[in-house]
Amino acid sequence: MFKFISSLVADNDFKPFTLVLTNGERIDVSHREFIICIPVFELLWVHVPTDEKARMIAPSHVREVQRDPAKAA
Repeated sequence: MFKFISSLVADNDFKPFTLVLTNGERIDVSHREFIICIPVFELLWVHVPTDEKARMIAPSHVREVQRDPAKAA
């Protein structure tokens, strides 16, 4: 999952996506700057707009990645 998310972030044609966590929480990643992938630890540093905070998320806590073409415009 980490490599997949990293590839979405690194894609030259970045498109918004949503991380769906194992607890059901949804985090929208609308800009590339909202997420940093830390390969040494395979952790995600994600800015959560609803909390106005950033936090570390382990890829094992991500159940699904949803891409929303409507937001990509």
